[in-house]
Amino acid sequence: IQLILGAAFALLRDDRAAIRAWDEAREGRIPDSVVAPLLVDAYLRLGDEIDVTGRITQFNGSIAACAR
Repeated sequence: IQLILGAAFALLRDDRAAIRAWDEAREGRIPDSVVAPLLVDAYLRLGDEIDVTGRITQFNGSIAACAR
């Protein structure tokens, strides 16, 4: 549910709410490889490069796994 809520918030251009929902989705065991690109994109839309860098580091190989 949180993954879908995050998408809905992103469509409404409420990236902060989307980030909160996607973080909760991760806590609910949605794989990082699914959530990582969504979170990074939301942080980029907010213009928050510091958080983007932190997220990429946090997810380590998850984003690379999505690209395969």
